[in-house]
Amino acid sequence: MAIIVVGGNARNVGKTALVTGLISHLAGYGWTALKITSHAHCGGPATRFQIVEEQQRGGRPDTARYLAAGAVRAWLVCAPEGTLAQGMPMVRSLLEEARNAIVESNRILEFIQPDLALAIMDPKTPDIKSSAQRFFQLADAVLFPGGASEPFPGCLPRKGIPNFVVQAPSYLNDEVLSFVKQQLVSKENERQACSPAFTPVYGSHGQ
Repeated sequence: MAIIVVGGNARNVGKTALVTGLISHLAGYGWTALKITSHAHCGGPATRFQIVEEQQRGGRPDTARYLAAGAVRAWLVCAPEGTLAQGMPMVRSLLEEARNAIVESNRILEFIQPDLALAIMDPKTPDIKSSAQRFFQLADAVLFPGGASEPFPGCLPRKGIPNFVVQAPSYLNDEVLSFVKQQLVSKENERQACSPAFTPVYGSHGQ
């Protein structure tokens, strides 16, 4: 299975739009989508770890947008600060059950190593999440919205990784999509390299 993680330096920088775009353009992967948030959106106690499956296809909730874009299943993971570690067995169970998974979260990189981690950095949004610095140092590529392509102090990505300029509202373009497809194929070939009767994958899902 493939796992993509999408994170960013702050809220409202285009993470959900990027996730839905990837789900739509790579529909053949049969994505299960997860949004991990520290905010109390699950309807229970604000300090308790909770997971809620989205049932609504379309509408304002981010997880409903995942389903509208073509996700097979969508889950909202409410993990207040300090609770994600204890809830990771449940998150891992969801990931293991998925054919392929895409996760909107910074903090998840503390616990898993995905096939691909995409970071959105919007220098016009100065509200830097505390989890963003670690995410950017682990990301495989950085997307800069609106033409800005310079990181800012306190949120520096690794040197040498690809940078892409993207535009709202999709935060996705052909260059990014091609990069994602290539990375997923490469990772799949790596996984299968040790398997009997290995045949390299040259195409990509969802074409």
